[in-house]
Amino acid sequence: MTIRRKTTLIILSVLTALTACAMAIISVQLLVHARADELLETSRRTSRAFTVFANMVSDLERATSDYAAWDDTCAFVTDRNEDYIRANLVDETFSRNNFGFMVFLDAQDDLVFGDGYDPEAGRRKPAPAGLLTSLSPGTPLLRAGADKPLSGILVIDEGPFLISSSPILTSTFEGPSRGTLLIGRPLDTAALAFLAHLTLLQPVLHRVSDEE
Repeated sequence: MTIRRKTTLIILSVLTALTACAMAIISVQLLVHARADELLETSRRTSRAFTVFANMVSDLERATSDYAAWDDTCAFVTDRNEDYIRANLVDETFSRNNFGFMVFLDAQDDLVFGDGYDPEAGRRKPAPAGLLTSLSPGTPLLRAGADKPLSGILVIDEGPFLISSSPILTSTFEGPSRGTLLIGRPLDTAALAFLAHLTLLQPVLHRVSDEE
């Protein structure tokens, strides 16, 4: 084999190796960029999900505050007057606000009123037993001794609920608290589908104690 032919083969071998290296580098860069784009999109969707959830919590807190910080509610948990129930705790209140339950407790944490609502049947039902049994002394859901609401997700036997628990104060937000008002919205299939539509994610709720 001539020197020229050997040189040509060496050059071709080197060029082939360099081309392979260049393609490998380009492929890695493309994968890195694709992964970075994927992580960025995931971050955006996760951030959107947190924002949507925060807005849902804020909306329920406002709705709960409308009833909890009200002179008429203070009077109701004190004297248990039936006029308040007939005027305010009607089916339309539950359906219009998508309330799954409303529970009123007095300053001694005794039940004054508690009802649930079935949106599919369009009628009232008992307040969730899983909620009522969880209202034992010392639970943070009892806000008679607090000055601000507590909100989040509550998972009970009847299912998951977005819940807001607020101290009952006067219309000018003055204490001492006359009791606790708890309002929940069901995190059912329809609610999760709505979340999926807004966040482009597929939210799934699990108990913290659930095993993998």
